[in-house]
Amino acid sequence: MNDQKAIWINGHEHIAFRQDAVFSAEEMTNRSKEYYEWLNRRRSVRMFSDKPVPKTVIENLIRAAATAPPEEMPAKMPSCAASARVVFSAAS
Repeated sequence: MNDQKAIWINGHEHIAFRQDAVFSAEEMTNRSKEYYEWLNRRRSVRMFSDKPVPKTVIENLIRAAATAPPEEMPAKMPSCAASARVVFSAAS
């Protein structure tokens, strides 16, 4: 187990970065290419389903989004999930 004392920041435990592996230039090139190809398959889709999504899936997605630092704002952005069907309309 890790015998270092936990560091807490704003109520959240800080997880220190550890670099366990050192890769060759060839391995880094291959990994970066695979990562780019994986990211390049992403698409924004504006299709919606009426099928329910488990609450744990939504919570995990919000947690994942919260791990990325905001581009221009140092504070974490608040997030929420609604369980009722909501229809938004844009004002002209």
